[in-house]
Amino acid sequence: MRRLSRKKTRDQDSSVPYYTLIIIGDNKVGKTQLLRRLYGEEFQRDYFPTFGVDFRIKTADNGKGKILYDIQMIDFAGEKDDMHNSIIDEFVNIANIFLVVFDISEEVSVIKAMDIRKEYESKITNHNINRKWYLIGNKKDLDVSDNKIPPQYRDKYDNYFELSCKTSKDEQFEKILKTIIEDLNLSTKENKNLNKEPEEEKEPFNIDFLEAHGKVFDEDCIIF
Repeated sequence: MRRLSRKKTRDQDSSVPYYTLIIIGDNKVGKTQLLRRLYGEEFQRDYFPTFGVDFRIKTADNGKGKILYDIQMIDFAGEKDDMHNSIIDEFVNIANIFLVVFDISEEVSVIKAMDIRKEYESKITNHNINRKWYLIGNKKDLDVSDNKIPPQYRDKYDNYFELSCKTSKDEQFEKILKTIIEDLNLSTKENKNLNKEPEEEKEPFNIDFLEAHGKVFDEDCIIF
């Protein structure tokens, strides 16, 4: 079973940058769909709410076998209990990238997204990490009003993207990831220091989903 971890989940060259990206936003704005498309999966037409934590680990290479970076992408469920709040607190403090998603076809959605960002910012206690915040307007295919997002919302972010997880091409999602990594502009040495564990020994932080969720899953169920 795949586990969510604060540390690299495979043996690799320590010079390979490793990033943590968290997708946040209101329910039904398309967070899970964005996760899927950024990973390279197809749009899922049936709606299934996220239960607990959904995540992917994506490796980018230069097309010639050289690994450029690994990025752990995380989507937390809208409904959270104490256990999941504890997980969120852990990952918020090591995350390099936050994608704040809203439904571009709903006028109040961007306001809700701003409130959710404030909630996550309040959880940050480690301020030694170079963090980037991006605003993502999803469901562009449903936006018939052509509303312009007010500058007071866009200007609070490092960049703003409009897209449709349903209709946008794979190349657009690849471009977003490339832009984000370039924005971070972290050298190999800097990235290693940012993700370095404190000197004191810490207990491994692994999540056993079977234990966490009781008997919700069958034995053959796979957590993606």
